[in-house]
Amino acid sequence: MMFNLILSDVPELKLQEQIYQRIRSAILSGSLKPGTRLPSSRALADQIGVARNTVILAYDLLQSEGYVSTRRGAGCFVVPLNPEPASSVPKQAAGGAAIMPQRSRRRVPSIPFAAPMQVPVNAAHDIDFAYAGSDRGGFPLSARRRLTMEKLSRGATHFQRHGNPAGDPDLRSSIVDHLASARGIQTSVNSVVITAGSREGLSLLARVLLYPGATVIVEDPCHRTAAFLLESAGARLIPVPVDTAGLMVDRIPQHEAAFIHTMPSHQFPTGATLSRGRRAALLRRAAEIGAYVVENDYDCDFRYDEPPLAAVASLDRDDRVIHLGSFSRALGDGLRLGFMVLPEELIEPVSAAKSFTTGEQTWLDQAVVAEFIRTGAYARHLRRLRQIYRERRDTLVQALASAFGSAAVIAGAGGGMHVICQLAESLGSAKDVTEAASAKGVGIYGLTAASARMVVPPPGAAQTLLLGYANLEPNEIAEGIARLGSVARPR
Repeated sequence: MMFNLILSDVPELKLQEQIYQRIRSAILSGSLKPGTRLPSSRALADQIGVARNTVILAYDLLQSEGYVSTRRGAGCFVVPLNPEPASSVPKQAAGGAAIMPQRSRRRVPSIPFAAPMQVPVNAAHDIDFAYAGSDRGGFPLSARRRLTMEKLSRGATHFQRHGNPAGDPDLRSSIVDHLASARGIQTSVNSVVITAGSREGLSLLARVLLYPGATVIVEDPCHRTAAFLLESAGARLIPVPVDTAGLMVDRIPQHEAAFIHTMPSHQFPTGATLSRGRRAALLRRAAEIGAYVVENDYDCDFRYDEPPLAAVASLDRDDRVIHLGSFSRALGDGLRLGFMVLPEELIEPVSAAKSFTTGEQTWLDQAVVAEFIRTGAYARHLRRLRQIYRERRDTLVQALASAFGSAAVIAGAGGGMHVICQLAESLGSAKDVTEAASAKGVGIYGLTAASARMVVPPPGAAQTLLLGYANLEPNEIAEGIARLGSVARPR
């Protein structure tokens, strides 16, 4: 059959997506009846002037969503949308009993959302090295209380109207100033969108930039939550390995991609920092494949032995980098406040996506954090936290060296809020060690249990532990590692 299928030149829609939408609309409207045989992929490609693979991708998507079915040697056919429609009047069985109509089967998610997203809290662990939380006594409670009362005393009208979905202008302005001094990023208030943490920022990008079958390049290993979020939007992930200098940019394939997701400051889970040379190379490779770079800078504020490298966004001259930041690491996970710095062409669509999903963040939280930054209190708070976390990092590294000596190789200690520790094979697997430590009341986690996603596990992954230290006092760290050392003995 011939198709009256005309493609538009809308740049936001891929050709396969346009074909999918046109055929899907024809099926839903009844123009294409159940049982109709679609043209072969080759015939339709020739008719509308596209590559055959483009049609195949569209047909695959239609089949995955139940609009068509393929019969070997016969072709591709439209299937009934409701093959077993339920009658509004129950049928009668022998004896007069009503037979209820069979419910239609629901599609189940293809992503395993039931998989654990966070390390579970175990009440049996009185010392827990989970990668979660921050300094328990470090929250600037008195400053927040004072600023909150000040804002409430003269900001009642803010609770009576909707704010800008992109965020409070004062907070966005404060972020612009902070990024210029702390990360070397020169941007404008209009380019900043306030989010409920970096995770929502990634979710908004998925809404705006992704479609079923879109390609996203991710680090391997990476954070499991980020991978699940992208896959739930239909993305096809291409993993690229990480070494001690961060993402191996030269291993990024010459393949069109929506974006490259990276954590350059302190990569999760490896703790690697993307080197200066690779930052520039990353921008070049992104330009070659037509991809954005999503720089997830979630814990960039914590570097202990040397100043942080300039953000990838500060090197961008092509308006290609999307910078994600968060206040959760410094002000507590419960605050749920972060931000995005966007290329100009993404400001409007991301703001629109924000407006019809979560809308604006709470005005009071934004106003308080804005004032906290503006007065310099946030910079002072960060300096204090760096001193606290450096002491805890040092305590952890020294305790591991004392307990295991050369049988423990530590990485990722230069910054962030966790290290990874690869134990010698003679001490057993990470699973064995964590189980033995748990019996001693100590929470220790292997890479997978600590929310890492690994496509190709790095060497030694089975013997590697991820140890968070931000929410433990130095004496707790020393005691926890001493207990670990008492159970992790050569076999």
